[in-house]
Amino acid sequence: MNVDSAEYKHQELVDKARKKLKLLGYKVYDKEYDYGDFSVEDTNAFGGKSPDVIAKKNGQLVALEVKAKTKTDRLVEQLENYSRGGKVILLLELSNVDKIELWSLKELEGL
Repeated sequence: MNVDSAEYKHQELVDKARKKLKLLGYKVYDKEYDYGDFSVEDTNAFGGKSPDVIAKKNGQLVALEVKAKTKTDRLVEQLENYSRGGKVILLLELSNVDKIELWSLKELEGL
């Protein structure tokens, strides 16, 4: 997979995720979103980082980060390979994962 195809796949997944969030009733913002729609606390919540997609529904802010397969970052490929053998537990160095939801290509089917 070359860099262009990796970037294309990443953007394709971002576009499908945006559609899925819209179908779930979220207001989806462009990469250069309007800060006027967010409180200071909301804009500071991302720690100065810009996720792939920002959406909001019922006052709840959602940051979506897409992780596609690449030659340099093999996490997605590793997880896919491991899952062929059975259940995989992904341990993240975080104090709490209650607000983290995992999506796969299955959740984007038909978009």
